[in-house]
Amino acid sequence: MALVRTGTFRYNKIWVVESLPKDEPQTGSILYRDLLRRRTEQMPAVSCELAQVPTKRNLCRFLKRVEDYVQKKAQLPFLHFEMHGNPKGLELASGEVMPWGELANYFRNINIATRNNLMVSLATCYGGFMFGEISPVIEAPFCGVIGTFSKVPQGEVEEGFYEFFESLLSRDGLDNAVVALNSANPDNPKFQFISAEGVFESVRRNIRESYNEAEFMRAKVYELTARALKNRNIRNTRSIWDIKYSIERFLADEREPAITEMMDVFLMKNLTPLHFREAG
Repeated sequence: MALVRTGTFRYNKIWVVESLPKDEPQTGSILYRDLLRRRTEQMPAVSCELAQVPTKRNLCRFLKRVEDYVQKKAQLPFLHFEMHGNPKGLELASGEVMPWGELANYFRNINIATRNNLMVSLATCYGGFMFGEISPVIEAPFCGVIGTFSKVPQGEVEEGFYEFFESLLSRDGLDNAVVALNSANPDNPKFQFISAEGVFESVRRNIRESYNEAEFMRAKVYELTARALKNRNIRNTRSIWDIKYSIERFLADEREPAITEMMDVFLMKNLTPLHFREAG
């Protein structure tokens, strides 16, 4: 199966995941109908589909279905979300909230299946708050995410992501697509792209600068252990002492081999790569 490459990221399926109140413009449906369906019909290596998930249960089932598709090597997805958001999580049309931490766990399972190749874009306010759910001691929940830490006017979001996908599907590159995304308000760009590699490098710098105080170290070990235990796969396969030991070693040992080993797990470089044919 052929794939399209954008930088180090590869994909052959774009999912538009929509969950908006019925009395509001269905911006995901509009994006899919007016741009994505038409453009991907002209690209044999890429397909596009709209997934409407009015409830949290629908969303969970959808994300598990995407993971199953990847496990069968049927697709490498790009997930685009058209929903409302708040600092605590995604808001579903039903009024339910999907916490960022729970969402990150679903993303992590998909990202492991893709070998760190899951790209996520969030046409939602406060999507950047999901970054706080990333732990350097377990696998990354995505290879890259596009989101914002602030509230953004609906028109700016709608126009911006239309330009983003127009640029992306024109093979202009991800960086140029993010510039196009912010073109609706270039003097005050709100959306940013953050890669898994960038997250890890930021954590590594913080370790060298801050993790020398014993009290801070104890608190951080407790925090990261609790966060790791939220992941069912980690909880069911590793003891709490093993997780705690790995975290303590990562935080305390400044030797490059230890950091490199942890980075390889985070970025899934220790897993067998997937092999797909890339489109010309």
